[in-house]
Amino acid sequence: AKGNAAKTTKDLTEHVWAGGNIKLRLVATDDAGQTATSETKTLVMPERPFSNPLARAVIEQRRVLALDANAKSRVLELMDAITLRPEDTFDNMAHYLAIMSARTRLKMADSDDKLRDEVAYLWEIALGIEEGNLSEAERRLRQAQQALQDAIKNGASDEEIDKAMKELREAMNQFLQEFAQRAQQNPNAPQMQQNGQELRQSDIERMMDQIENLAKSGDRDSAQQLLSQLQDMMNNLQAGRQQQGGQQNSEMRQQMDKLGEIMRRQQEMMNETFRMDQMQRGQQQRGQNRDEQLGENGEQGQMGEEGEQPGPGEDRDPLGRPMTPQEFADALKRLQEGQGKLQGDLDQLRKGLEGMGLEPN
Repeated sequence: AKGNAAKTTKDLTEHVWAGGNIKLRLVATDDAGQTATSETKTLVMPERPFSNPLARAVIEQRRVLALDANAKSRVLELMDAITLRPEDTFDNMAHYLAIMSARTRLKMADSDDKLRDEVAYLWEIALGIEEGNLSEAERRLRQAQQALQDAIKNGASDEEIDKAMKELREAMNQFLQEFAQRAQQNPNAPQMQQNGQELRQSDIERMMDQIENLAKSGDRDSAQQLLSQLQDMMNNLQAGRQQQGGQQNSEMRQQMDKLGEIMRRQQEMMNETFRMDQMQRGQQQRGQNRDEQLGENGEQGQMGEEGEQPGPGEDRDPLGRPMTPQEFADALKRLQEGQGKLQGDLDQLRKGLEGMGLEPN
């Protein structure tokens, strides 16, 4: 019997494997319960590009957590890193509150189901940050693309297709005008390209004509596929990373790793600062108590400093004895030097982000 051919479209950009190499095999089952399996294909699962650096950071945290539940502590450190100075990192404090909420949920997650919920929640946060960063023209274009996609998928009438296409063309013209203005203001802005070649507005208009003709002729699968290509092109323009997209993602991961390491070191210094503060308070209290005791008893020299034994809970240095004032001063100096080096590393990280085209405050 002659086999039947069919096409379908499925959006997998939300999947945690998006952007990675996968092996795909299709299984078809007919009404009689008979199944057929395709050969296995290796391909890169399409991913949604995010132009907002903060949204990309959230997506990277989501990916790390989704692929390894044991990386929970690392993701918490990364969240701490990006929320360390909210006034410098967040333009919208609602985004800061959303990430802090996600951090609390992750810290309390004690089951696989709760971790999966956290992965889904991080996706929603990233979308909210990304969409909130779009201009009106970009937002309108995405809404028009989604409306046309839904119309094609749901078998809309030609009249409904006409209406959706009209809105898409108007939104596209508004977006391209804004894109051209940005290019004039910034010569280093990304150019419209497709497969390394310059992309003209007439090329985009032809694509939209093809999408409309395919949808009206009944070849809705091909229309969906061509619309997906158009969406990818526009998303890449908005992200500003065409050919170097993969490289920038890799650089972002490296910068986030550095930020996490700096955050860990800063936490260690905070712990050390607290410990030394407690030691100083303890030494002052012991000196006060000793003076009071000597004043009451009128006794001196019963126990020399060398013979003095620290009481329970008194802080000791690594050699197991109380720190002398000079040792305490030396330790404080080392701590201050470490804080200075940490600030230098933060400055280097800032320069690295600027080199990627980002502008941290």
